[in-house]
Amino acid sequence: MAAVKNDAELIDRYVYAVTSRLPAGQRADIERELHGLIEDMREERSQGREDHATLTVEVLTELGHPGKLAAQYRETKRYLIGPELFDRYWVVLKVVGILSLIGVTIAFGIQLILDQSSTEQLIVNFIGSLFEVGVYTVAWVTIVFAIMEYTGVKAADIGRKKKGAWHPSELPSIPDNGARIRISGSIVSMMFYIFFFVIFVYSNLFGVFLHVGSSAYTYIPFWNQDIVHQFFPFFYGLLALFILREAIKLFIGQWTTKLALYTLAADAAIFIIYVFLLADQSIWNPSFMNDLLASGAVTRNVTASTDSYTTVSRIWDIIQERALLIIALVMVIENASNFYRATKSHVSTKERVAG
Repeated sequence: MAAVKNDAELIDRYVYAVTSRLPAGQRADIERELHGLIEDMREERSQGREDHATLTVEVLTELGHPGKLAAQYRETKRYLIGPELFDRYWVVLKVVGILSLIGVTIAFGIQLILDQSSTEQLIVNFIGSLFEVGVYTVAWVTIVFAIMEYTGVKAADIGRKKKGAWHPSELPSIPDNGARIRISGSIVSMMFYIFFFVIFVYSNLFGVFLHVGSSAYTYIPFWNQDIVHQFFPFFYGLLALFILREAIKLFIGQWTTKLALYTLAADAAIFIIYVFLLADQSIWNPSFMNDLLASGAVTRNVTASTDSYTTVSRIWDIIQERALLIIALVMVIENASNFYRATKSHVSTKERVAG
């Protein structure tokens, strides 16, 4: 915990800790009310006293844990997803739900273009997919936030190292703008995950589309569809972990070492699933290169030292062999960036306090 420069900063920390747990529309009014309340309580106790720092600590201790005080302003009880998390839950649910529906609709449109001979069946599948995606979206997002609500111990206690009665010395520093988690960033990340998931799982359209000459469109999948269907539970697990990771970021709201560790743990679990999925080469389409050759997209010239078939085949082999390495490299860079931001935020806080 960073040192407190003066009484004013300690009060500001407390007020921020309370208002950051409230809906945005209530924060300004309650911030003013709290400052007034604390000042009144200080004046009542200050007669003949000079130890203002101790006085401030006594007042804040009497007011209690910021999370509990915020709950009183909301007049909350115990919920599956309490008001402290509900705003973020509603944002995530809307984003995930809307993007999922858009993804299913896009997938339906592509399938309709490629296969107009079974329009009625495609429409039936589309309606079924809409219902299935809607149910899974509500279920997974609700489960993730319910777990956070339950394990967070009223969410207000997250990150507490001390047990027992709360003390103002536990108040975190007010994060600087660069350390705050932008809702838009997490939303964009979830948009990408959901879109990829829907296209991949519900349309089997993760591959290449070819239109060579006057022939009809040809679709060649990257994956062995029979094998992929066996691994659907793992893809749902990946999606849940991705949503959980972004939800935790929204929940904590600022980059800290603890948040960086949380995201590292989530990424470790995600990578384990990737290893399980990609270590088995049978998940890749075994006839991918032959299908490309048959479509005319690549050609083989036995008299030449190289040809388009050989070049693409080498790239395809590299993708299959090094997919895990590429994923691991991306995760290492991302997590290094997370720890850098957390460290930078900590240093900035110390400099602000020292100044």
